[in-house]
Amino acid sequence: MKYNKSEIMKNAWSIVRQCKCTISVALKRAWEKAKEDLKLAKLGKYFNTFLDGCEVLFNLGDGVVSGNTFNCRKTLKEFGLKWNPDEKYWYGSPEKVEDIVRYRVL
Repeated sequence: MKYNKSEIMKNAWSIVRQCKCTISVALKRAWEKAKEDLKLAKLGKYFNTFLDGCEVLFNLGDGVVSGNTFNCRKTLKEFGLKWNPDEKYWYGSPEKVEDIVRYRVL
């Protein structure tokens, strides 16, 4: 898959306007985000990995995190996920679950 260089440049200029930084710093951030997005796209809807020593299944489509999550519950709460005691899983918006994968796992 190829990168959309036009979109990366638009994101870079957006970062320049928001953060008041140089274009070189903004381009570096925009490329990092594009590479992370490509990794997430390759993962697909389901992603099974370890988070804080717990084996966890991330459902990026529905915003559900399941598995042995007892030891990583603080991290999941930090990202704004809620516990469903009836079904025994964590849930939140798909964007929040994607943020956990992006910043804690990748």
